Amino acid sequence: VNVGLYVSPVASMAEGEDAEVFQGRIESTIQLRISETKNLPPSHELRHGRDSYVIVALDQEEIFRTATVEKTLNPLYGEEFSFLIPRDFRWLSFYVCDSDLFGLTGTRLGKVAIPRDQLVAGTVQEDQWNLIQPIHADSEVQGKLHLTLNVVERLVDTDTTLYVLVVRVVECCGLSAWGVSGLSDPYCQVMLLAPQGRIKSDVKRGQVRKKTVDPYFNESFEFLLDSFSDLSDTILRVSLWHQTLLGISEDVFLGQVNILLSSLTPARTHGGWYLLGPRPEIVEHPPKADLGSLRITVKYSENCIYPLRVYAPLQKLLRESLHTEPITDSALFILSEVYKERASLGRSLVKIFLKLGKVQLLTDPPLSLSPLSLSPSLSLSLLMYLQPTMPSVAFM
Repeated sequence: VNVGLYVSPVASMAEGEDAEVFQGRIESTIQLRISETKNLPPSHELRHGRDSYVIVALDQEEIFRTATVEKTLNPLYGEEFSFLIPRDFRWLSFYVCDSDLFGLTGTRLGKVAIPRDQLVAGTVQEDQWNLIQPIHADSEVQGKLHLTLNVVERLVDTDTTLYVLVVRVVECCGLSAWGVSGLSDPYCQVMLLAPQGRIKSDVKRGQVRKKTVDPYFNESFEFLLDSFSDLSDTILRVSLWHQTLLGISEDVFLGQVNILLSSLTPARTHGGWYLLGPRPEIVEHPPKADLGSLRITVKYSENCIYPLRVYAPLQKLLRESLHTEPITDSALFILSEVYKERASLGRSLVKIFLKLGKVQLLTDPPLSLSPLSLSPSLSLSLLMYLQPTMPSVAFM
């Protein structure tokens, strides 16, 4: 039996060649199953139960939404979803939402949030019940802020020199959306604080940028310093806000950045991109009534993807498997025995054999077979793996 399924890059090189270091990229995948919720709080409206659904979000970016389950406080969703993670993130969140009477808008009842660190460390149980937590606007922040800082000297007269801190708020990206349009009307506030949180300067406010989550500000704010040593115990705070309709409600907090200024040096520009954070000084609201529980299954995986030439020995083994008799002697059969995820294996095999010209995708199901150039026993074995996930394929 050929058991050489793993061939290291070094072992596949010809003798006398220098060992080549293959640079791969990390591809992160999340597989989800949103099973059910139980004991949702009853609605105050004149209807039985709730019309609820679940939104899955990376930070505040929605990536999946279940169907709405109507008129129950114990909805069964039973939906699965998998996706490649397109960017870095801090939280994987599940928002349990209640649809209105007409199904036009929804109210977020609560959430289950899992930090990325726990997913990567593998400390999250795959299938478990999670208490639904209340949502506080002060913690629902996301996005980044780009700003620059410098200290300039200004000569007032022959004997007096003043220092001025110039803060330039350039732009933001990926802010939370709070407007009716699905966007925000953000503006920034800039101030100087003492380490205990006492405000040491005037609060300066920028202009509102309408209907955007990626605002470009390009605004500069100046703070006069008594001496350069004032920066040793000074914190710069830049906060972002969404302007609501005037007089109706308070503006919504979008996030903030706190920067200790003791490391600044005169005549040098400092700056960069900063992740927005919550307001830690806000006292937590008292917990609401029981919001119920959400049952979810989360599987996080990271794969290192190497250049295609690294996989050439494995592809050769798979090609040879197409004509190997008996099938139990083939590398493909051994691979199918040791690999547990049948659906994932089936999708990968389809991609490989499509490239090799051994599989044809059919536009009109059901599954049919053209005359085969591979062994009949292997054909039937492959069908067992491919048919549940790729019903419209035919082997050439």
